[in-house]
Amino acid sequence: MSSKKGAFETQSCCGTDHDCVVFNLHSGKIKGNRNALTVGATALWLQCPEITRVVGHLERGGGIAYYKALLRGTPSLAFAYTMSHQTYYHFVLEKLKASREQQEQFKAVMDGLKYGNGGVGHPLGVKCLHAHVAMQLAGVSNPLGQRALADVVRVMAKLKERSVATLAEECFAYPAVPEDDTGVLVEATLPPELDVVSKMEPAEFCQMCTAINFAYTGSQRHTKRRRT
Repeated sequence: MSSKKGAFETQSCCGTDHDCVVFNLHSGKIKGNRNALTVGATALWLQCPEITRVVGHLERGGGIAYYKALLRGTPSLAFAYTMSHQTYYHFVLEKLKASREQQEQFKAVMDGLKYGNGGVGHPLGVKCLHAHVAMQLAGVSNPLGQRALADVVRVMAKLKERSVATLAEECFAYPAVPEDDTGVLVEATLPPELDVVSKMEPAEFCQMCTAINFAYTGSQRHTKRRRT
């Protein structure tokens, strides 16, 4: 479900007072002036605080380095990822169809300079899992967004296997990237959680992340009590 709030179009989350994703088409700046309303490279912003917090844990757990290495070692994933940049590009142009000026602004920002939601400088660049998740939850296919959401499902499965008091940082950790010149990982099989992700709505991810965050907060309190 989508709605409009002023200059923004939103993707609803779960009937609460926050939105899951915001289509912010005025996030750019002109010559460093952040107050100038122009179209930026990032149009899809993750707003749900529950999902945002969990994705932040995944980033701190090594998610960005992991997916950079996975892209280098898995041609099929790399191809799907680069194609998602084109999907995003045309998606935003369609959103801006009422304004030729804004379309030209977006083209000037992106053409040959930036790629995908988040505006990375290389077709295989990764700098923010939140941007990929926002794109996927907005209904614009993004293979890294899909995998990050699959990682949320993985963390939830770990939560169900162990007590709330033991949900710690290692639950969000990714496999170590090889310490060599290439740092290449190869994806032998697709994560089984991807099938679950394809059947879930944004509201379900919000509820899942709410449970994870509640458990994580409880774990931190338990750890502090044990230390004192």
